[in-house]
Amino acid sequence: MQSELDVEVNVVLIHDGVIGTSKKAETPESLRKLLNLPINVFAIIPDIKARGMDPNNILEEIKGIEYGKLVDFLVDTHKIVSWM
Repeated sequence: MQSELDVEVNVVLIHDGVIGTSKKAETPESLRKLLNLPINVFAIIPDIKARGMDPNNILEEIKGIEYGKLVDFLVDTHKIVSWM
């Protein structure tokens, strides 16, 4: 049986969830707390671009991904939690 410590958690920021991920903007406290957790945080590059942001200027703790990688996550993940 897999323990909770063996679980890899990935959070993918989509739509307006990418706002605040830019190095040029003030990082919201809630995002800073999220980034301090032992999890992987990703942001969808087309959503970053759609909001006039440069995907090359997102916070170092966040990895920009394309929709194809999101599909890979969804296919490979056993449990998905989604909220808006």
